Amino acid sequence: MAFVAGLLGDFDRYLARGDIDLPRDGVSYRLAALWLDDAEYAGLLRELTRVLQPRLANAPAPGRKRRLLGSVLLPGDEPGPAPDDAGAEHSEHRM
Repeated sequence: MAFVAGLLGDFDRYLARGDIDLPRDGVSYRLAALWLDDAEYAGLLRELTRVLQPRLANAPAPGRKRRLLGSVLLPGDEPGPAPDDAGAEHSEHRM
């Protein structure tokens, strides 16, 4: 809840600036569902760290804008059986 409250606070401060233009300002929200096994997930985290780590060391400089990157990684709900699987499973129970 604290994370979400922080994001909302940051967005409120952005809106309070006036002259809002989401595309120009690079404001976006993305949500993606990824099917990954544990090894693939670990690889994704390593790749993200490799990409982001050098940029975290950037100091303020002319032409640079401070940009906030928020990320939440959660396990999703496990899906039920696929429609074909459900039918096969149901017919097996009848026999």
